[in-house]
Amino acid sequence: MVGGAGSLEVAPGVRLVTTPNFPRQYKPEAEAGGAFLDLLRRENELNWTYISPSALIVAGRKTGKFRLGGDQLLTAADGKSWIRNCTS
Repeated sequence: MVGGAGSLEVAPGVRLVTTPNFPRQYKPEAEAGGAFLDLLRRENELNWTYISPSALIVAGRKTGKFRLGGDQLLTAADGKSWIRNCTS
């Protein structure tokens, strides 16, 4: 399942979707994704994977570098969470 960054934690037990600056127009979808993730976590008979991308997807050049995380929102040194959408 591909989810969204809203289900990731910004502090222990605090999801990004619950923070004051989370965009209101994306909140219903992010809350639904988080609820589905909660259902999956209670599932004992399926082998499942849930992938959440960075908070922002921006245009840019390929770097060939990436990081893998867990349930926490990954951020750069400047505090931003983003991934490049490369066309070349």
